Amino acid sequence: MISSDKKSISVLETIIAILRKVSNTNPHDLSASTEIKYCGIDSLRFVKVVIEIEEAFSLELGDDDLNIRQYATVGIFAERIASLLDKSGKESKAI
Repeated sequence: MISSDKKSISVLETIIAILRKVSNTNPHDLSASTEIKYCGIDSLRFVKVVIEIEEAFSLELGDDDLNIRQYATVGIFAERIASLLDKSGKESKAI
């Protein structure tokens, strides 16, 4: 079993990789403290991000998780995904 800290880091790294792939942001500008609103992610791109996350983690996000405005930073978004993984009993896997 992966420790909680290692899982959170893996989730964060995976989400940053997905955001780099989907966004119009300089990849070097993304970190846990990056505000989502500065990632170049509009609602259509966020749907793509969600699909990529669901595939990467074999996880289905609920309707409550599909509002991009509820996530102030990349780190908060990663924490939410890590929490969902914990609740589902699934381990994160790297891309």
